[in-house]
Amino acid sequence: MDQLARRAPRVVGVDVSAAVIEGAVARCPGLEAHEADVRSLPFEDASFSAVLSNSTLDHFGDRGQIALALVEISRILRPGGTLVLTLDNLRNPLVALRSVIPGSVLRRLGLVPYYVGPTMGPAGLRRAVEGAGLQAAEETAVLHCPRVAAVALSNAIEQRGSELSRVRLLRSLMAWERLERLPTRTVTGHFIAIRARKPG
Repeated sequence: MDQLARRAPRVVGVDVSAAVIEGAVARCPGLEAHEADVRSLPFEDASFSAVLSNSTLDHFGDRGQIALALVEISRILRPGGTLVLTLDNLRNPLVALRSVIPGSVLRRLGLVPYYVGPTMGPAGLRRAVEGAGLQAAEETAVLHCPRVAAVALSNAIEQRGSELSRVRLLRSLMAWERLERLPTRTVTGHFIAIRARKPG
């Protein structure tokens, strides 16, 4: 929040969950936060110069809902505004495998304790963004470490680890991000990321 506030005169958070909104406001007093569905945002047209959507659109029931959300995001962006968006990367073999395993099995195994819906690969995301009237400017993939192991280690260290062990884990996880430089990045990255611009 502090980093965003240093770069923008106004920072607004949106989530469909009241509990998430309450938690965000508790952690970041003064945050303007709204309980809302991204497919129907409570803002005027062209209200924002930038929108950040960090793996939020891959929790709908179908890809058509992702398209609706992108149209709504495009609506609230000013001409020349920027969208930065990440989704689970369907080209990553582990994400692709997870996408065909029933959610009840994933939850029972403790691998994914929340609902995940359909997602896309790089080409699908680019088409969806452009279908919403935005121009794709840059694409990449992020989080190249094995996510399941990283989450398990992070949780264990958070509960019982020292500050030094946290720093060491973070450094080791960041070393994986060197894979972003390789042509295989759209296969190793857990998330596909895109920066798009609204024409105008």
